[in-house]
Amino acid sequence: MAETRITLTLIGTKEEGGNIRLDDFLRQLEATKKALIETNRLLSQQRSVYYRVVDLHHSSPAAVVLEAVPRVQQPGIAEAVVDTFYTAVSTIQQEGRAPDLFDYDALQAFKQMTELLGRSSIAEISLSRNGDTMSLTDSLAQRIDEILGPDEYERGSVEGMLEHINLHSGQNVFTVYPTSRLPKIRCVFPKELRQQAIAAIDKYVHVFGFLKYKRREWYPYEMRAQSIEVYESEENLPTLHDLRGIAPEAAGDQLSEDFVRGLRDEWE
Repeated sequence: MAETRITLTLIGTKEEGGNIRLDDFLRQLEATKKALIETNRLLSQQRSVYYRVVDLHHSSPAAVVLEAVPRVQQPGIAEAVVDTFYTAVSTIQQEGRAPDLFDYDALQAFKQMTELLGRSSIAEISLSRNGDTMSLTDSLAQRIDEILGPDEYERGSVEGMLEHINLHSGQNVFTVYPTSRLPKIRCVFPKELRQQAIAAIDKYVHVFGFLKYKRREWYPYEMRAQSIEVYESEENLPTLHDLRGIAPEAAGDQLSEDFVRGLRDEWE
């Protein structure tokens, strides 16, 4: 089943004697895994494939062979993921274009596969499939930046569940997950909104600010939040019984029946 396998080969720097540091090895595997998962997402509505290591060796040079295994009964999905993944890397790097179905998140994941190249103990990276091999270079990241283009800004808002807040080292970032099928959006907020953001965790919110788009995307990938409004959950909203007697003087000197009848006449 060679068509469902992808080989990742790594060559270490001269300073490390051609070896790869463990941290760098794990980070490179994680980056490759993320790109494969994003490819799966584009092709299927569910996580339909997992990956297992079918070969691993450290001998001129280090290489790991990953095999895509279908989780569900979806004919050809494992082959499609591996083929789309490999073809996309080649097309982006060599031709400077991305498949139409590739969105911002997928392209960012592919870009991360070259982050360690030349900036760690990894000197060279290559991918192989069915006897074909290609080297990953910095041009992959450069091409992706060109494909995505510069940021475009627009004032606007998003609604959804506020989750995954990160306050470490002053990052001040949370994620909003819309209740619809719209993509999640990363929101960066100023320190003035820190307590509001913490109080809004796991709640439905309306966030207003500056939205950031890429030219090939119709939906923003990030927001610079300026305000956060938390919607009350259904159990905290007042019932009709709670509203009884809330405005005892609303009808003035009129009988309640005459007051309601007058309202009805206005509606007609």
